[in-house]
Amino acid sequence: MIVLPPETSSPVHATGASRLHHVEPVGGTFGRRETRLMTILLVARLEAAGIDHVCRVRNLSQTGMMIECSTVLAEDDRVRVELRNLQAVDARVAWARDGRAGLQLDGPIVIDAVLGTVPDTSAIIARTPRIAANCPTVLWHLGTLSASVLCDLSQSGCRILIASPLPRDSEVRITIPGLSPRRARMRWSNGESVGFAFLEMLSFAEVSAWQTDRSVRFASDRAEI
Repeated sequence: MIVLPPETSSPVHATGASRLHHVEPVGGTFGRRETRLMTILLVARLEAAGIDHVCRVRNLSQTGMMIECSTVLAEDDRVRVELRNLQAVDARVAWARDGRAGLQLDGPIVIDAVLGTVPDTSAIIARTPRIAANCPTVLWHLGTLSASVLCDLSQSGCRILIASPLPRDSEVRITIPGLSPRRARMRWSNGESVGFAFLEMLSFAEVSAWQTDRSVRFASDRAEI
């Protein structure tokens, strides 16, 4: 069943980024229409019109969900939502208003599989949704500044193209246009790109606001034109 626009809502307060904080059956009108409608707070990756965004899933049933997202959606838009366990679901926008949208899933899902417990904090961070980017950044390491390019960003870290390799676990400061400088630690390298984990995670609000400005997020694309 499609998750209908709420007439009233009680916010669920979160202290983390992509972790499931509260799950409970919802009664009232929703409960009568869908026996397994869940109230949750789950950060996910939304793909709409070929662009990915971070969003928050607030309600979830076997056939629908309600999301919060800074991107503009319209009724009948086609979208894909990638949840924290990397399961992607295709859906149609049934309604959209005030930064929220109700999605009708193309097929039913098994809620227990989607919301399966995550064993520890490190696993939660590893599943933080990443959004694509292509913008210049500045990397500070041991007193030296170097130019680099941001490839993707999440609340917990980022992937950057750098010219010179760094030792594993190197601590750096990364300056990304539109965000405050962030201290981070190198976690992996594949030769060209390097993965960094932020020492202090970005908030959902910071990433949500940053992703909407494509002139910043894809600034390197514009420079190549």
